[in-house]
Amino acid sequence: MKTLGLEMIDAGFEVAVGRSPQSGHRATAERLVPPGTVPALVLWDGSSMHFGQAAEARRFLFPKQTSDVFWEELSLAPSNLLQAGRQLSYSELAYHFVRNLVDGLPGVASEHESLVVAVSPSVIDGGKRAEERIGILLGICDDLELKLSGVVDATCAALLDPEAAPPSRGTVLVVDLCLQAATLSVVDLGANISRQASSRIAGAGWMAVVEAARRTLADRFLRQTSFDVAADRNMEQAFHLETLAALHTFTTQPEAWLRVVSGARERAISVPRDGFVADLRAYSEAIAQGAKETLSRMGLSLSGVQVYLTARARHVCGLAKALRANGAIAVSVLTAGAAARGASVLACHRQRPESIEDVTVESSITPPDQTHDPMASLQAVFAFKRHVGKRDSRPTHIVVDGLAHPLRPGGVRIAAGGSKGDRDLVVESTPPGLGPCEIVLEDVEGHWSAAATISGQRVPLPGGDVALAAGDVLEVHGSPATARVQFVRLVR
Repeated sequence: MKTLGLEMIDAGFEVAVGRSPQSGHRATAERLVPPGTVPALVLWDGSSMHFGQAAEARRFLFPKQTSDVFWEELSLAPSNLLQAGRQLSYSELAYHFVRNLVDGLPGVASEHESLVVAVSPSVIDGGKRAEERIGILLGICDDLELKLSGVVDATCAALLDPEAAPPSRGTVLVVDLCLQAATLSVVDLGANISRQASSRIAGAGWMAVVEAARRTLADRFLRQTSFDVAADRNMEQAFHLETLAALHTFTTQPEAWLRVVSGARERAISVPRDGFVADLRAYSEAIAQGAKETLSRMGLSLSGVQVYLTARARHVCGLAKALRANGAIAVSVLTAGAAARGASVLACHRQRPESIEDVTVESSITPPDQTHDPMASLQAVFAFKRHVGKRDSRPTHIVVDGLAHPLRPGGVRIAAGGSKGDRDLVVESTPPGLGPCEIVLEDVEGHWSAAATISGQRVPLPGGDVALAAGDVLEVHGSPATARVQFVRLVR
């Protein structure tokens, strides 16, 4: 049976297809690209509506004809958009947006037999206001003939992502970004996955972060090139898209390039991630302080909980560092579409009710009984990029952060996240779901191989038993950025 999981967070809707577990196996889920990440934006240009990325690509051209609050304000109240002289309501914009998203899904999604949607805490919580939001959401799903089986808290669903290692039992803090605010969710992991509390950091949402980044980068561009990217709306729009690309690049790379074409001339500058961390410090510190205060009200501290950033929150450069400065031991990252994948797995275990009115809304989830596949989690974190060509050159050194370290006969131990301790060196990349662990490089019968030590247990890395050659690279996909261990041969 195929199912759908729909992550309805306004900073980025995501869709995943789930498949029911076969005998002896667990349910699987796959994030759909397209559509990928779809921001809840609607733009009316006077003749037609544009949604998601298409609206993003035009918003500076039609600033007064764009709505980015219709999902946050989901209600029957009128929006700022006029169509044929009539003010469209927030609920109408939401309907058109979801319909456009669903109509654009690939064919594999049309075969689903059950759908679970994952929403932010603000949709579920709030008394009568929440009842109105849920009522509108159920009405949209019913009108679009979606096979809705449940509405769940997105934070809880994300912690059920079958592609990640399950977090340890205890208390978890998940940091996410909506368009208008950052959200903090405190979740208890026991027999059930239950959200215990949530709070919002107004003014620290995705829109504020992107706008601050755009203004900062525009100032840098003006100082270095003497070119004003705010000269006209077309140029502002192009630079806005460059800013979004830079924010994405900074999640894995130490620098990003900004390029602007004016006439026949191209101008470009390089921006270091470290400098950008300082530019966004106000946002990272506001979120970290909010997290500290939220936990303090519950008698908890950052050092006593597991901390996760969503893929959206990861774009706030310096956030993981700010959380650690306030006491967090380690900060892991939930990959894009985690809540959608978790919701699609839940849909495999949900019966579709006869009436839309009987659909349950849950902020506490009983995890389905699944056997976790640790190898799949390791494949998502550790990736070998093999040198193409002759592989008979045995490496003598590894290069990490631009520094060469010898491969000694006794082996090399590398801490991935956490403190160095008694290891040989450390890389600043904490694997999501696994937490701080250790990479072990050792000489086995004349060839270098790689393994890992996780929670005190030795585990093989996928592909780690294949002899490593000079030119190979081991990537560690974690927080705050991907770390690279490059194998080289240095000849004296």
